Amino acid sequence: MKKKKAVKTILFFVSVLLISAFLSGIAAFLFMTRGVRLDAKAFEDPVANLIMLDANGTEIEYASSLKVFSESEDISDNIKKAFVTVEDKRFYKHHGLDYIRIAGAAVHDIKAGAIKEGGSTITQQLAKNAILTNDKTLERKLKEAKLAYQIEKKYDKEEILTIYLNTIYFGNGIYGITAAADRIFNKTPAEITLPEAAMLTGIVRNPGRYSPLISKEKAEERMKHVLAVMKKEGVIAEQEYNEALQYHFTMPPVEKADNSYPNAAIDEAARLLGIGEKELLSKNYTIITYLDRNMQKLAEKAIKSEELAPEKGCERLILIADNRTGGITAYSSNFSFSPFALYRSPGSAIKPIFVYAPALDAGYITPATPVLDEKTDFDGYAPDNYGDNYAGWTTIRQAVKASSNVVSVKLAREMGIDYLKYRAKDFGLTLAAEDGLSAALGGLTEGVTPVELTTAYMTLARGGDAKSAGFVHEIQKDGKIVYTRETDGKRAISQEASYLMTDMLIDTAKYGTARKLATLPFEVAAKTGTVGVKNTDYNSDAWNMSYTSANTVCVWYGSVSNTQATLLPSAITGGSYPTLCAKYIYENLSKPDPFDVPDGIIAVDVDTYATNIEHKLLIAGETTPIKYRCSELFNERVGLPEISTVFDRAIPSDLHAEINENNQVDISFSLCPGFRYVLKKQTGEGDLILAEYCDNEKGFFTDAFPSFGLNIYYISVYDPEGEMLGESSKVSALNFTLPEMPPI
Repeated sequence: MKKKKAVKTILFFVSVLLISAFLSGIAAFLFMTRGVRLDAKAFEDPVANLIMLDANGTEIEYASSLKVFSESEDISDNIKKAFVTVEDKRFYKHHGLDYIRIAGAAVHDIKAGAIKEGGSTITQQLAKNAILTNDKTLERKLKEAKLAYQIEKKYDKEEILTIYLNTIYFGNGIYGITAAADRIFNKTPAEITLPEAAMLTGIVRNPGRYSPLISKEKAEERMKHVLAVMKKEGVIAEQEYNEALQYHFTMPPVEKADNSYPNAAIDEAARLLGIGEKELLSKNYTIITYLDRNMQKLAEKAIKSEELAPEKGCERLILIADNRTGGITAYSSNFSFSPFALYRSPGSAIKPIFVYAPALDAGYITPATPVLDEKTDFDGYAPDNYGDNYAGWTTIRQAVKASSNVVSVKLAREMGIDYLKYRAKDFGLTLAAEDGLSAALGGLTEGVTPVELTTAYMTLARGGDAKSAGFVHEIQKDGKIVYTRETDGKRAISQEASYLMTDMLIDTAKYGTARKLATLPFEVAAKTGTVGVKNTDYNSDAWNMSYTSANTVCVWYGSVSNTQATLLPSAITGGSYPTLCAKYIYENLSKPDPFDVPDGIIAVDVDTYATNIEHKLLIAGETTPIKYRCSELFNERVGLPEISTVFDRAIPSDLHAEINENNQVDISFSLCPGFRYVLKKQTGEGDLILAEYCDNEKGFFTDAFPSFGLNIYYISVYDPEGEMLGESSKVSALNFTLPEMPPI
């Protein structure tokens, strides 16, 4: 009896606890979801009320896919079946919440030890996407559940699905099924086929990964997964499945570029505030940009120009930044992909930023430093120079101008990749941990964006003062400032190192890979970059990065999707169309001032003979001939090279002659490598050449038949080109022995 009584007591208290917990849960639910009311206008009639202003305060017009809505009868059944099967297979059975799916997600989360799956239905996703935020909190989930219930009460299933399809995000600024079908397939929602519907369904799980605008391969892989789920659930037959698997995505015709700037500004503003683009578009924000309408028209005209486009169409962009403010004043492209998300290999365009500028700043090199450019194997990594051309012994200036791959990698190895990665951050570039020596040639795991590369080059244009390039100057919400761009930059390298790099890039624009800019009547610094596709005759990327004292210009030609249809023929390099495009931009901008020369920069004559023959960097001495002098710039704050004594040593000062025990004359003197020495003897009939010497020969000669009396000797010295540099002092030897007559 006592045991039964104890059991009843325990059961009573357990019941009380359960009821209390249940009531507490209801109370918590009511408290957390208080004030949650369904506002149908939030997704029935989405409105983009964002205001965007240019640099002069004039409003910028922009297109918004939030304003596009397709009715149910205008949406293909393929789309509806694909989304319901993958996103919410019990959509037509539940009333807003799928308790079976919630339970399954809970079990999965418990096993994972973290919140991995939410078990959201299409109705819940609609509540989240159209009304709430993306916060992963219990309160948000409870509000979402309440709204889902209210949505189910107000609308039937077909209406819910239609609203959902019109509000989901497909990446790249694309909201809703109408905009997605148009941008990705150049079709209306009614025209979408089964495999296309599967691809659209696959995108929404992770737009940054599965959009065919980003990766055709990953999009098709995800499409096949969606099709497999549809077949497993019996939504499509085996034959439909097999036929759909044969589909391969083809990029639709490129778009006009008239919405490039506002799209990029919206993307940047959303990133700066940490909110979704939809919230930015519809919550009373104002964005003040750096847009210069004249420059924008110029950029758009260049993008549309047939003269600046190769016969084989390709994707391309132009970005112009103001060096003073760091603001992007113009941006145009012929594709809808954010310049903040377009990660590409920079090719050789990374060399000045990643290798040469840090080396100059560290005092490790000067523009005149000799370096050997030859085929080299760096522990298994053996990069080729373009065209398999190698200069042999050259200088850093010449290597930059010729865009030597070997020299860039050689310096990167000597300085250390980890050190260069650390310095790259100062320029706004972040490299992956696994990036190795190939990073010196633009071989990056993740690549860089046009905005990042513009920031890096603008740092050089600003004299080593780094300031991130950006579209947004200020953001307001309901009239209050919520973001203002910082005015100050951060020093990345010294002014002197920056100027030396700039001066070498001016040479590149005059005589190097960017020499199509040479006719511009002002100073412009430039570097090109070309990325080839291995084992093909195509290139995937072609860059021209350039700057004046006023502006930095980024021009990129390439293939966003890396598909055969949009790859560049190998003849299209950074030095071809991209450089011509940059030239067109500069020809239509105001003439800039020359670059400011820092106080620490001085011009000094270098002994080029020492550079070319002895492979040493020496300042020309007093005896260095004019023909072996070349003016070069140095950072006086780092220090100057030693003064050359090559030509002091070239003409022997130790010429010596003496009679030996055999009554012959021994003549000795010192040689200087690289010169030609001619030993001569004066005779009554004119000077007699006794011997000639050059590199690696001993300066010694024995006159076996000296004349009776005074014998006079001297040396004439010639440079490698045969020009006489001078003569040594004359020496003599007195011979009192009559020479023996040779036998007849």
